[in-house]
Amino acid sequence: MSDNLLSAAASDPKWAATWLELGQGAPTLAGLAQVASVAMATGGDRSIRLSPEARCLLYAARNRGVLEVKGSNRAFDAPGRMLAVYVETDAERTLIFRSRDNPALTIRFLAGFRELCAAGL
Repeated sequence: MSDNLLSAAASDPKWAATWLELGQGAPTLAGLAQVASVAMATGGDRSIRLSPEARCLLYAARNRGVLEVKGSNRAFDAPGRMLAVYVETDAERTLIFRSRDNPALTIRFLAGFRELCAAGL
C-alpha cells in the first residue's frame, strides 16, 4: 500500500468536489470521525452518561441501527443548511432530527450523536 494515499486523495478532483459539497460542515464531520475512531480503537468510554437526545437517537435506531449525519449547502434557510442527524427507522422511513424554528435542538441532537460516537455505540 502506498504511503502517499492521503496526498493522492487530496489532489484527486473527485475528492475536492466532495469536500466542497461538505462546505462548513467538514470540520464537524472530521471531528465526529476522530471521536468515533478513538472509540473504536479503545472500546469507547462506557462511563459517559447519555443525554436524553442521545438516548432518543438510540431508541429511534433500535430496529435498524442506521444513523447518519447529513447537511445541505443548497437549502434556502440557514437552519436547513445545518448538519443534522438522520435515523433510518425502516427501509422507507427516515427521521430527521432538525428544527427550523429551534436550531439549538438540532445542535443538541448532534451533541447526542457525538456522545454515541464517544461511547463506542
